[in-house]
Amino acid sequence: MTNKMSDRDGSLSVALVRSVAELTGREVSSLPPLHESIDPDALERLFEPTATGPRIGTIEFRYAGYLVTVARATDFMITLEDIEPTDENETSSPG
Repeated sequence: MTNKMSDRDGSLSVALVRSVAELTGREVSSLPPLHESIDPDALERLFEPTATGPRIGTIEFRYAGYLVTVARATDFMITLEDIEPTDENETSSPG
């Protein structure tokens, strides 16, 4: 699942949580606090514009049961990969 964001979306951390909620069909209030997965201030600083333009880069972290990839070339792209096992693909440990 992928969502595109621009600089006009305001705070990257807030836009990221809203994007995760939108992509997963959940309410923002039902998601865990972002700071339990990544330091929101550090995330903001990582992608702060430089004197010559936007900062290009990619970071991955786990949040709300997903592997979240934040990538920036021109606009931000948020990609989610489901990492929580579902009833259909749960594995059991040998006992």
